[in-house]
Amino acid sequence: MEFEGPIRSLKAIGISCDHRGSGGVVADTALEGVLADILDQEADQETLVIGRIDSRNKPSERFAMRHRFELLDDLPAADQLRTWFTIIEVDLET
Repeated sequence: MEFEGPIRSLKAIGISCDHRGSGGVVADTALEGVLADILDQEADQETLVIGRIDSRNKPSERFAMRHRFELLDDLPAADQLRTWFTIIEVDLET
């Protein structure tokens, strides 16, 4: 994949067990906040955001897809992690 512009890597988004299974509201809010912060930092450019998800963690993969992340490669590394990405697009007309 070729991309010119800022690249940011998500290391982890953790949700306590107390909030798991509640429809993803807490996780959705957490990720939306992180992406908004990235957008604030790179307000004038599209930004590539990447993260790695264990291929055995299907709920996290569904969570990533809900937020328009796409699978970069379908071949997990030895540690079972696959790379996912999304591009935060900037509306430069406003």
